[in-house]
Amino acid sequence: KLATLQAGQFVETGGYYVKGDAGQAKYLIVAAQAADGYGDHTLANGTVAVLQANSDIINVLQFGAKGDGINNEGSEIIAALTFAENNDKIKEVFIAGGTYIISVAITIPLGITVSGSSRTNTIISQINTTVHGFILNSFSVIKNLTIQAPETNINQTTRGVSYSDTTQVQIINVRVLYFGYGLFNGQEGGNLNWINRIVNVRIDNPTKAGVWNDSLNVHDDVYFESVYVRNDSILGASIKTAYHIEGSLNTRFVNCLQDGGGAVGRYNIPFNIVNSRVSLNGRIENAGAKTNGIAGNIYDGLVRCIGSTVAIDILQIHNCDPDPSDVSRAAWVYVDSQSQVSINGLVGNTPSINNFTSQHVGMSNSSGNTLCDINGSS
Repeated sequence: KLATLQAGQFVETGGYYVKGDAGQAKYLIVAAQAADGYGDHTLANGTVAVLQANSDIINVLQFGAKGDGINNEGSEIIAALTFAENNDKIKEVFIAGGTYIISVAITIPLGITVSGSSRTNTIISQINTTVHGFILNSFSVIKNLTIQAPETNINQTTRGVSYSDTTQVQIINVRVLYFGYGLFNGQEGGNLNWINRIVNVRIDNPTKAGVWNDSLNVHDDVYFESVYVRNDSILGASIKTAYHIEGSLNTRFVNCLQDGGGAVGRYNIPFNIVNSRVSLNGRIENAGAKTNGIAGNIYDGLVRCIGSTVAIDILQIHNCDPDPSDVSRAAWVYVDSQSQVSINGLVGNTPSINNFTSQHVGMSNSSGNTLCDINGSS
């Protein structure tokens, strides 16, 4: 039958491989031309079936992806994104529930949304420990899925989701596991990053950092809500950072959590804020302020403020201990002389509260223990 189809005809299929596999689509038959073999297909008589966009959403199953956790399907996902990028009608690429193995980084084009069915059902499994997961462009959205590297990954440079040099990016209801960085926003092209929104994101066992915004970029109006960074792995860097914010004009954290996850995660740095303007509302659990006894050392506090203006509004500290080898400079909040910090609600619940320093001025509890090390103005 395929050999009898002529240019100008439209054909609707019942599936991609077999009827009912959710890869059904509408095609236009055209004269012989190049075909990618994913969305477009060369037929027996030399004509080509060209995929048609019937709505503003396409499904990766229409490009041959199966989500069976067996086949490497990076090419199929990229083909769907390329189709969307070249078709003004397409605004969203849907990745149905399943496990999709990839070995290349997936770049989301400008203005395109990539969505899964949920972050428990749509799993993108990056098997190549030397490359990133997703790379976002401005005005793009990623939501309702999980991106994971191998659990044994020790590479500290890969990024689960990279959104450097972007404007109005959204990362919503996403889980990231086992990459060097969970979310990464760093210097790539020197552009201003602004109005980026990250909501309901969970990051597990990054080998370097959960959220990283670095000093070579300028970040304005970046919003984090209900972001959860947990690390109980001994793989990767010996000292890991949950949230590193550097060079930000305005970053807001609302209901954000860092969980050290137990003994092997004791020396994770929850919040490291450098040369930035930040507002912070959140919770820190099972973490410790490793100090090495060095003034200004990066491990001085659970919240470390260097050259920054920080407003802390309701920060909960639970089950956190300083480095038992040297508590002389450990603090819940460390502030250098170039910072201005205001604190409205610092709540502690830790069995080792007396292990934190009582030598520095700052916020104290009723017993006189200094919990906040303020060297600048507050």
